[in-house]
Amino acid sequence: MYSWLVEKSFFSNDNSAFFLLTVAIFVIRLVAPLAYFYVTCLFLSSDLQSRVARSPLLVLWTLWMGAEVLYFPYYWVTLRRLGRIKKKEHACETQAERLRLLQQCFDCITMVASDQSQRTEVCREMLSGWFHRSDFEKIRKENVKEWLAWAFFEHSPKSLDTEERRNCQDLMDELERLMEHKFHAGYDPQVKSIRLTMDPLVTMQRPLVFYFVIFFAHLAGWMALYSLGFRYRFVDGHKVHYRLPSQNKERKGEEGGGKEGVRKRPLVFVHGLGIGYLHYARLFWELCRTDEKGNETPMFCLENPNTIMSLGAETGASYKATLKLFSDLLKEEGYKDACFVGHSFGTITVSWLLRHGGEEGRRLVASTVLIDPITFLLCEPSVAYNFIHKEPETAVELMMNFFVSSELYTANTLGRNFSWSHAVVFFEDLPKGPEARNAVVLSSEDSIVPAHKVRAYLDESNRRYKLERRASGQLSPPLAPAPAVSVESGGAGGGLRQRHKPELEREGGGQGEGLEEQPQHAVNIVWFQGAHHGQILMRDSDVELIAKEIRRALRVRTGGWG
Repeated sequence: MYSWLVEKSFFSNDNSAFFLLTVAIFVIRLVAPLAYFYVTCLFLSSDLQSRVARSPLLVLWTLWMGAEVLYFPYYWVTLRRLGRIKKKEHACETQAERLRLLQQCFDCITMVASDQSQRTEVCREMLSGWFHRSDFEKIRKENVKEWLAWAFFEHSPKSLDTEERRNCQDLMDELERLMEHKFHAGYDPQVKSIRLTMDPLVTMQRPLVFYFVIFFAHLAGWMALYSLGFRYRFVDGHKVHYRLPSQNKERKGEEGGGKEGVRKRPLVFVHGLGIGYLHYARLFWELCRTDEKGNETPMFCLENPNTIMSLGAETGASYKATLKLFSDLLKEEGYKDACFVGHSFGTITVSWLLRHGGEEGRRLVASTVLIDPITFLLCEPSVAYNFIHKEPETAVELMMNFFVSSELYTANTLGRNFSWSHAVVFFEDLPKGPEARNAVVLSSEDSIVPAHKVRAYLDESNRRYKLERRASGQLSPPLAPAPAVSVESGGAGGGLRQRHKPELEREGGGQGEGLEEQPQHAVNIVWFQGAHHGQILMRDSDVELIAKEIRRALRVRTGGWG
């Protein structure tokens, strides 16, 4: 269904998918009023009561309708309780850290601008986006300060103390200096900013039966993992699915040794928003295959109930709890680090470890593969606006809006338990060094992530990183550049067409899938042309390419680069 909706909405002018999905949503939302109507009729009609008493099917129907009647007020009470604004902890504790974060955001947004006029245009577009794409000239100084109070203090202006108000004013002055623009004094009440953790939760009520369907989707995902050899246990109170090779040669060092030795890192996977691991069944099937030497990859998969629409899952793990979880887990299994793979919202976990886990967190993350990552350019309003506030225009956007972002517990995760300052990650945060391997997988038609901007940012960062390494003598000119491929994903035939573009250069005349290559770039960018957010995990040919990148990130030279 997902792939069909994507093809209908992106690869043709047929609007039937949008219409059918609209009808389906209408029918789903009709369940609650239908339940109240039926129960009312049941109380008023003795004839209907006698019919129910004689029919087992009507008894089941009545029980369902009764459950829906009871769930409806529970939903509204829960929404009101979850909607209360909570005091959040900002990643920046000092003014120096806030100013540095502001500078980092400004640098990454303007990095690809060719001249000053383009830099100004990019900055204006960014700030306007945080104000629901309002006319930039209508944004007043107090409007900006209101947004800055949320973005850098997790407060409203009225809640700031004297020192925080002074610091907020300093941030305002610095923003004006960076943008080379003086905002007009005053406040326009018609110009509202996006403040995720302070805005009202954006939800749409759905019936109780929706969560039963989601539970069976979770069950199908668990069964798929179980059939591949996964088992689960709880680590520090969190459910972790794991699959360990029967004879773990990697830990015992039987595979490694010497300059030419190669061993495998364990893989840690964190899912995104949605229906859980059912969405990743095809990828795990590919990853569970043994390599040419008969070796298997140790795998650990964290499950976050609050991001997979589990009924009653109101809170998720904090970054401190996540650090302890992975530290304890890997230590228990005898590993010092791992390759972390995250999809969409799951990439936030990787960001937590890299930016806020201290030396221990950075040590745990030896390599990364980030698929449809929301963590880059979070200072851009695209993710917040597209996922929560944008009016759906295609069937896929409508499906994401109703079935994911507006679900009660997902909306609570995004609107009350999400901290952009903890989630954002920058190029310089990624693991680097001779053993580090990083890949970022992007979809060109992503309606959530600003994929084209992220690609431009990473391309430019890669270029600067390579120049710095060459200037410092850490890198020699490439002997045989191997161009990366941009893959066109889509089409009913599922065929792949390769467009050779010099997005990645590798050094050394290597063999064995690049094991002899010294990475010149810190990030390998895998670009899927024509693909939507999450769609690449549904196509066999796309999944095979993603699995190949993950396998590259899993391999480690035990003898150094020499």
